[in-house]
Amino acid sequence: MEQYTSYQTAFYSEANIPQLTNLLDLIQTHPKERLRMQDWFGPLAVDRVCEVVLKEMEDAKPLLRMTTGKVTPEFIDSFDVHTIMDLVVRVTPVWTRIVKVAMETKESSEKLKTQRSRNRCSGRNVLSSLAHFLRSRSSAKVQLGFGLMAVSTGVSQVFLSVLNQAGLTLSYASMQKVIKALSCRSLEAACSVAVGLHGLGYDNTSNSMSKVQSGTFSVIYELFNASETHMELAPMMKHLKEATPTNPKPKLQNTPRCRLPPGHKTKFHPLRVSTIKEASIKGNIQVHNDIYLNQLKLKPEDLNKRAIPAMHNQLTNARNRGNQDMRGDDLTPWDHREVFQLAFGIFHLIMNLIWSITNVHRGSLEQLGSLTHLFSILEKAQLGGEHPDFHTLLAALTQILNVPTPPTNLRESESSSESGDDTPKPSTSSGFSDDNIKDTVHENLVRLTRDLLYVTELVCAVADGDIGCVEDILPDLACMFRGAGSNNYSTEILHLLFNLKKYFQHSNIMRDNMIVNPSGIPGHAMGINLNIEHLIGYLKILFTSKGLYANWDRLGDISAAVNHLQWIKNSGSTHTTVNTDELAWRIANKVRDLKLQDVIENCPVPCKLVHDLRLYGRGKFESSSLSTFNKKIHHLIKGKAIKTESDDIPPPAFIFEDTEGVLDEGEVELDE
Repeated sequence: MEQYTSYQTAFYSEANIPQLTNLLDLIQTHPKERLRMQDWFGPLAVDRVCEVVLKEMEDAKPLLRMTTGKVTPEFIDSFDVHTIMDLVVRVTPVWTRIVKVAMETKESSEKLKTQRSRNRCSGRNVLSSLAHFLRSRSSAKVQLGFGLMAVSTGVSQVFLSVLNQAGLTLSYASMQKVIKALSCRSLEAACSVAVGLHGLGYDNTSNSMSKVQSGTFSVIYELFNASETHMELAPMMKHLKEATPTNPKPKLQNTPRCRLPPGHKTKFHPLRVSTIKEASIKGNIQVHNDIYLNQLKLKPEDLNKRAIPAMHNQLTNARNRGNQDMRGDDLTPWDHREVFQLAFGIFHLIMNLIWSITNVHRGSLEQLGSLTHLFSILEKAQLGGEHPDFHTLLAALTQILNVPTPPTNLRESESSSESGDDTPKPSTSSGFSDDNIKDTVHENLVRLTRDLLYVTELVCAVADGDIGCVEDILPDLACMFRGAGSNNYSTEILHLLFNLKKYFQHSNIMRDNMIVNPSGIPGHAMGINLNIEHLIGYLKILFTSKGLYANWDRLGDISAAVNHLQWIKNSGSTHTTVNTDELAWRIANKVRDLKLQDVIENCPVPCKLVHDLRLYGRGKFESSSLSTFNKKIHHLIKGKAIKTESDDIPPPAFIFEDTEGVLDEGEVELDE
């Protein structure tokens, strides 16, 4: 009807839009015409909404586009489904409103939200990401994150396929490609770090396939507070050649307490697990070659100028010193292996200290105040056996020490920080000796309490990242180890004290990097070797979950990316501290009932007096141990071989049940 064109043009002109809108509003508000209007406009509205949603989904594609080859460590470390989908929500307002209305009733949306309310926000984000992924396989950013999260928890291939069919993850084959790509990028990052200043840690690992096979897992650490000047190898070796042995009572003032700065987060780069066994001198040489020449693609001439801090357990350090002795005539620092500057791992120091104290104070069930007697009170008699669980034992010792009313008359002693001596001067009350002890039960409990205080101070200092506090008590610990018969760890402490004073005298490199904090959370620092034990325990869970599909190549891919997988697994997790006050009160009540706090002259209960570990250890130092150590230093300066001592106590035989899973006895390499 062309004759009405002019009227139509005028009616739909821009000037008449307000009037037209008012007319439609009047029809919409009329009680009768409203229903007719909705019936007529309903299908058209649905079509229009579909058109808008289609456009929104297209606009959101760039925000979610990611393929398996584009996954980076940075993406994994920052993965958060809410952060990703918040950007998508901004460009899909209509779709988001539809999903919100579909997932929650009007009455529920008007209620006040509490902690117990259902988390519909997460549900909307997951549902929206699922819709985008089903619409386009390239919109897989969330599915890649969910897939890695599933892999990091050790799900089976069958269950991963179920998640893939539901659109929540990529396929099993695609996820293996992602891990392979992530492994390669992680190794590239490790290579870039290894070119500069870095530290090294490695430990043995064993895994079950057709049979149990052993290998080595290595980690490269970015050094904290390091500089090129401090890491030059030549000046260090000059200091060693010019160093003099330790005197029995030198005035070596300890450095001020040195804590990691708040928020410091240790950066580390795991490498691929190798099939090389490091449980020998030759094996350690092969591990070094595999790490630096094979995996990190460095040349021997690139490794001759800088020192590499390497912190291991005492046995691995002994093997590395054996390498240096065996290759003393080699021409370059790398061939000689003098580039590796050794220090003990603090976790193994704690483990061996607890084992030494337990060995001395174990006693028997009939011996009041002995550890076996106290364990029975806590109903943890299994800790008195030959193979106690390490973490359960540490918790039990803490509960014993934290009784509300500790033994009285605990004699104060001079610490190394007060005297300034390299070796402590354990002293008791004036005129006190073992000959005039009136109550051996009470005295044993006093000595046990004092020894456990050292354990507590060491554990708390490490958790706080305070290496200065650890260094304050190292001389006392050296005496305690010597008194308990753990001679090798006593000597290991002397090596560190000697190196800190004479060898690294212009640098705090070792102090600043013996304790790490991978999470960056205050109070969660740990010895550098405990970090690698956690990673190995986590690797074993992932490796075991693959069953028949597990092999060393796949384990190598997982190990190189394990820090990123572990981060995405633990993101959003919470931890609750268990209240153990009841157990502490149980000990306190029994101590009061048996009057173990009181000195009872001519106590009728027969009890063998245990050694005062500090005093007994210092006596050994003054008689022969320190002179023996000085001979070793003379041999080290002259490049001669150093003989390893023999311990007077059996090696630790703990069973480890970590938060990541159960580790078989001997999983953490125990010092022989």
